Amino acid sequence: MILGWGSAVYSRELFILRAPFYASLHNKIFLVESSTPHARTLKFYLPEKERPMKRNVRFVAATVYSAGLLLAVFIAILIAARRLKVVGRENIPLQSPGGVLLLSNHPSLIEPILLQFLLGAALFKNPSRYFPWTAADRGNFYDPWYCWWLRRLRLVPISRSRNAGLSDSLALRSMANLLKGGAYLLIFPEGTRTYKAVRRSEYYGMSNGKKMGILRGGMGMLALLASPLCVPIWVEGTDKILPPDKRIPRLWRFLTCPITIRVGSVFVVDGARDHKKAAQVITEKLLELAESAESAPKGGDSQ
Repeated sequence: MILGWGSAVYSRELFILRAPFYASLHNKIFLVESSTPHARTLKFYLPEKERPMKRNVRFVAATVYSAGLLLAVFIAILIAARRLKVVGRENIPLQSPGGVLLLSNHPSLIEPILLQFLLGAALFKNPSRYFPWTAADRGNFYDPWYCWWLRRLRLVPISRSRNAGLSDSLALRSMANLLKGGAYLLIFPEGTRTYKAVRRSEYYGMSNGKKMGILRGGMGMLALLASPLCVPIWVEGTDKILPPDKRIPRLWRFLTCPITIRVGSVFVVDGARDHKKAAQVITEKLLELAESAESAPKGGDSQ
């Protein structure tokens, strides 16, 4: 089972089982729909061992959604206390007829959780529509702790290796079909955390001191295959809360090291002849957003 805020996808029957908050926690009623692009994608492209599991549907639905609400309250407190600032949230399209590709830098392990909440109230009003899918590292996908908790979210396992071959191709096809079906997809095109790219000397250095790993060509291929609306995102400060090579967040650092999330303007990768040029377009948009962050006003949308 792959679950996102109360949405469990069944691959064999091609059914999607929704468990909205009021139903899963109060009436225990589950609404069933058929013919969903998400279910078809999982059916035809993911390997057998990476398809959804049919276990503990109600328990996981209630647990994941409840934990998400608690985390949302924590994030709201951080915003109110000016420890978290979100600039440009209105740039994320909520009425798009097609898919939306959220592209972010990756300074720490916090972003995959933190950025799930960028869609705000829409996420909790209609989680099956607005909860984004995320590309997850296949190398961690079967760790016991990862499987029990994170694997129940909307994840597509993908290899970090540059020589992944067929497995990466299947993952790209799965993500492309999710986008064609109108899904939101959160992805980190560096393919790894920024500090690892810096260690390998595979990064861009900017005039304001910011760094970003060289993007994978697969991101350009994905943009060409699905033609989604692309939204660049630049995150700063999370690597102070969860430093490189550490597993336990230093939550007390929120007092002195606030986090800033900047959302850039929507763009579409068009006119690119191949995946490398498409990846270059994405790179330029992210670098442009990072460069503009230094001169951005102190205020901003923190809603």
